[in-house]
Amino acid sequence: MDVEFPLPKASQQYYTRWFPRTVPIGALKDYKILWVGVPLSCRFASDLKDVVSPENVFILEKNTSFAYALIDAMDQVHRLPKKYFTICFPGVQMSSVPEDNMIKIQLTRRQSVRVPYIPDAFLQSKRQKTSRVKRKRTLSTSVPESSVENIDFDTKVPEWQILGNEQNRHSPVKREILVLLRSVIDFADTNHVVRLPDPFEGCETLSDIKNDESKVRSLKVIASFVSHYCRAELGCHSKFDIDFNTVQSWSERLHEMRSV
Repeated sequence: MDVEFPLPKASQQYYTRWFPRTVPIGALKDYKILWVGVPLSCRFASDLKDVVSPENVFILEKNTSFAYALIDAMDQVHRLPKKYFTICFPGVQMSSVPEDNMIKIQLTRRQSVRVPYIPDAFLQSKRQKTSRVKRKRTLSTSVPESSVENIDFDTKVPEWQILGNEQNRHSPVKREILVLLRSVIDFADTNHVVRLPDPFEGCETLSDIKNDESKVRSLKVIASFVSHYCRAELGCHSKFDIDFNTVQSWSERLHEMRSV
């Protein structure tokens, strides 16, 4: 099967620099570089999804065992994390993968290398996904037509209820603030560089908060936000059995603070 290798070949300057060097230290020590990529323009980090691309991939071999790597701006060799396989090998179809997942590449007129077409772990993952899709299709064909006919297509699907609350529904700026907050939280969840700090981090009791001016200020901001934006979500429309003196004490403490 005549197929095109999914990784782009680096220019001669990089081959002169790296081929066929052996890694001297680190997790990939004694691996020899067979396929040369373009080193990263930055230091290696846990989050490189906006930086890494197929051209950055190096393929190494040691005792017939292959490994995939990135080389950073400090010439440090790091194993390519599996989470970047889809970025570095985009659009690879199972039909294009050789039967043994190996391909011979002619580097020069006299020199060639034999390397995997895609990482074995990535191939295994694609096979599992393909088998899952086939099973789902088989099950779907066995659903009785009567079941489809009885589906109520007028049923409302769940939505973000906070945007429909009475206190937010008619305020464009409140809706924009809530959408912004949700976007910031989603971004922080998927970006390891961004961290949303816990405003009460380090506190073990309510007294720790009450005796700390900055913590009380944070509490006042949070209480104000809940009151004006999401009290229904936290059940604040109901009355709770709590000691009035405790509530009064906290209220007086909050009102001592200057407006934020």
